[in-house]
Amino acid sequence: MIAIPVKSEEKSGAVITGLYGNAKYFALADAAGNFEIVKNEGQGNGIATAEFLVNKGAKQSAYIHLGDGPFGMLNKNGVSVYYVGKDEMPVADVVAGIAAGKFPEVTPENAGKLLDPGNPQGECACGCTHE
Repeated sequence: MIAIPVKSEEKSGAVITGLYGNAKYFALADAAGNFEIVKNEGQGNGIATAEFLVNKGAKQSAYIHLGDGPFGMLNKNGVSVYYVGKDEMPVADVVAGIAAGKFPEVTPENAGKLLDPGNPQGECACGCTHE
């Protein structure tokens, strides 16, 4: 299952949205692009969001803005994480892009270059402590 932060609970026209931990909803998609939208029970905290998605069974996730704390939680739990760039796009395009290898997979080695929490301070603002 691929976890993608989205703007609203509406499936029609669902697009990936900016701040990962602040997303109100996530699309949970299969490899064929079929998806359901769920409320983010960890909203407001990136690590709580990552834990929520791990518990939902996410094996992959995509982002526009993601900090090192949530990335570490996802990575530690075997979730592959993909950076899709700065532009919003439909959920179907995200799923197809991951399948086609269009987006870079984030690893501990390239995380410093690809992670961006998306706030003016340039650092995680979820209030968590990072290991």
